[in-house]
Amino acid sequence: SMSPVYESSRTAIQGTQASLILFDMTHLQDGCPSGQTNSRRKMIQTRFPSDLCTAIRLVETGGHPDPANAVGAAGEIGPLQITEEAWIDAIENDPSIGGEYGHCRGLEYSQRIFVAYLDRYVEIDGPDEVLARTWNGGPYGASRASTAPYWGRVKEALDLVRDSQMDRESRGKGDQQGE
Repeated sequence: SMSPVYESSRTAIQGTQASLILFDMTHLQDGCPSGQTNSRRKMIQTRFPSDLCTAIRLVETGGHPDPANAVGAAGEIGPLQITEEAWIDAIENDPSIGGEYGHCRGLEYSQRIFVAYLDRYVEIDGPDEVLARTWNGGPYGASRASTAPYWGRVKEALDLVRDSQMDRESRGKGDQQGE
């Protein structure tokens, strides 16, 4: 069973999504461009590629010699292993992305799909665990026991990504001090 905290969080998230959808529809009905939605999308897209996205890419295709052409057991494609169903969900959430499913082989395009998909189902600035488990298990993936091992692998990769960034930053500071 789900914890009361998770249930209330999920209800709040669903409420937020419902009001965003209503906001979009109101603006469309008024014939006004929903500029606020577009600026929100730009803000969301600038948060990525994030450490989390990099970690998920490492878990999904890190060992593959040609990640762009990697194909998963369920037919997922590209560096983030995107299913056609996830691509459709993402495009429905943010039609401004455009393109076609085959474009998911490209890293930059995949990252935009990743963001739009997650933004459809969870708070995009929510905890990394919720984002990763949703990416792996679908709209309710964060509450599925089956996604816990995936999160464990992503968390390990995330720690590696963040450690390597700190190493680079500390080396950069050391270089500046030497000048």
